[in-house]
Amino acid sequence: MGNGKLGCLIWGPGNVLNFSIDCAGLWDTTSAPGTESPDFTYRNLIDLVYRQSWKKLQNIFDIPYSHPTPTKLPAGRLVLYGLGQTYRSRLSLQNARAALTFERGLLEAYMHAQSPVGIIVMDRIFADVKMELYAPDFSSKADADGDADCVTGKPLSALGYSPAVQISKNGVTGFVQTTGSGAFALLMAKKVLQEKIVLFFTVAQGADEETALETVRRTLSENVELDLKLLWQGHRKWWKAYWSRSEIELPSVPLERLWASATYFLASSSRRGGVPCPLQGVWTADNGLLPPWKGDYHNDLNLQFTYCHYLTANHLEEGMVLLEHLERLFPQTRKFAQRFYNVPGGCYPGVMALDGTALGGWPMYSLSPTHQIWLCQIAWRHFLYTNDLDFLREIAYPMCQQAAELIWGILCRHGDYLYLPLSASPEIHENTPAAWLTPNSNYDLALMRWLFQTMPKLEYELGLPTDSRWIRTLRNLPVLAVNREMRLMLSPDEELRESHRHFSHTIAIYPLKLLKPSEETDMRIIRQTVDGLERLGTKEWVGFSYAWMALLQAICRNGDKAEYYLTLFQDVFTGPNGFHLNGDFKQKGVSRYTYRPFTLEANFLAAEAIQHMLIQTEGMAFEVLPAVPASWKGKRLSCFDFRTDNGLQISVMRDDCNHVLVRCQAIYAGEWVFRNLNQTFSLNAGQVKTFSYCA
Repeated sequence: MGNGKLGCLIWGPGNVLNFSIDCAGLWDTTSAPGTESPDFTYRNLIDLVYRQSWKKLQNIFDIPYSHPTPTKLPAGRLVLYGLGQTYRSRLSLQNARAALTFERGLLEAYMHAQSPVGIIVMDRIFADVKMELYAPDFSSKADADGDADCVTGKPLSALGYSPAVQISKNGVTGFVQTTGSGAFALLMAKKVLQEKIVLFFTVAQGADEETALETVRRTLSENVELDLKLLWQGHRKWWKAYWSRSEIELPSVPLERLWASATYFLASSSRRGGVPCPLQGVWTADNGLLPPWKGDYHNDLNLQFTYCHYLTANHLEEGMVLLEHLERLFPQTRKFAQRFYNVPGGCYPGVMALDGTALGGWPMYSLSPTHQIWLCQIAWRHFLYTNDLDFLREIAYPMCQQAAELIWGILCRHGDYLYLPLSASPEIHENTPAAWLTPNSNYDLALMRWLFQTMPKLEYELGLPTDSRWIRTLRNLPVLAVNREMRLMLSPDEELRESHRHFSHTIAIYPLKLLKPSEETDMRIIRQTVDGLERLGTKEWVGFSYAWMALLQAICRNGDKAEYYLTLFQDVFTGPNGFHLNGDFKQKGVSRYTYRPFTLEANFLAAEAIQHMLIQTEGMAFEVLPAVPASWKGKRLSCFDFRTDNGLQISVMRDDCNHVLVRCQAIYAGEWVFRNLNQTFSLNAGQVKTFSYCA
């Protein structure tokens, strides 16, 4: 369960029922030693790569990531003892409420949709149940493993905090915990009604213990005094409005569940006024360890894929959480550009803390200057879906402009073309010298070509004069590298020759759309590239690879394969609660990775793949049901109120006789081509056009 501010996992046998609690934005942002060192600069990175001084390079740029901070933190655990040994459980995605039915009675729990508070409602018969709040164990211990793998998570004790201070006063219990960059408090209050026992809990953080406690106490008192029925009605009303924004009905139960789960995770982890969804959303692991990869913001695909499906799904408010946070980081990005790159502009580090600072890590990826262009592309897409000129002026244009300034400042001319001093393709060749590819990798090149062809469009929309630097730079960038078989390469002199989890060289296909499926040559490159990935096998794939391949197959108009890869993703790489667990943890032989670190990005990518099966656009043209599996023929399916990047809101309904009804409403005025019927039509903002035909 989650409400964007708080999250909760319910687990364990009924006699010891655990509620693992998380708080969005709960971080220790203490900088890692080394990231502020005078040696931690792009100039030094270039020099060490060219001198092949690999050990020194790793010590300066990679080792800082091994430090426990910056990191996301767990908030604590509520444990109920003696409810009963066994129970039946169900989580309703529609109203975000968990129901646990015991032999003695019923327990229901939800994170209130509009207030940062968790609510547990139990039958009065559970009056004898013991309740305890436990703080995470951050205390110093001699056995804290400083060399533990950040993938599986370092022990919490590596942080070395003083023990939490216990609180018990006026019926309120809990604790307050000082961290390396502030404090947080978790408190609980109990309310006894005629037939029910109600527990309220909440978490807040502050600059110090007093501030955190004051916020928590105020939130608790405000909610405990409210009528329980009114609380529930407000919660249910919010979720009803959320689900009314869009919906789907598919012949495939697994795929329908994938889309619904991702859409639920989005609302649970990303709320206006909060912070963007990190790797684990609001469900930080409660296992005595720091979260996998420290729960940070990975900008080489994880953060971008987390925010890839919200636009088509018509959940713009939830997506704005990311974009407004990126806007708040403008001062930090400009500071980082000056300090690390020594050029004007701005840069979001490839591996980023909540406050926008760099964590270090594999330097070819964690310190890539081009990852941020993918974030810029999300902002541009948001404008295309909304036509919001204020957003373009205040957020999207400044993001793209500062990225263009930075890239323009570091490009070097060799012969007829411009090149980056260093280039890579996430996460090819892992953290080895071979990962430094011959510039420009197709990944870097595609992002730069997109940026410099988009900058004049941004300036045109805002009525600004076109900066001639962008046009000149685009003209002087090489074209994408393609081999004899018409497959996208990794770089000008290297092809992908082995299975790999990260299809970074395909970014020109999605999401950048530099290659157009309507163009015969481009579509051949797309299909040959996707075919090449399949031929190399899935040995090195992880969960997001399967979702990514499903999306690429949908772009290739291959619905059968898109469904196949999504079904595998659902069956092999997701747990019972729907979370993506990265590895083939059931050991079904589809990947050599059998671990199970939890991250969310692949859930959202799977939802985006499903949306591509139902609607695709290119310029002002669109197509409905472009990648529907043959097995769905003669079966009902629908999607309602999906948005497009060319200004439409589209609903599609197909009955079991393959009769299709399409409803298009214009978000802004324009002229479109409906490719299914090869019809052109014009609408003003708000106008509706319907089509009816047999598929």
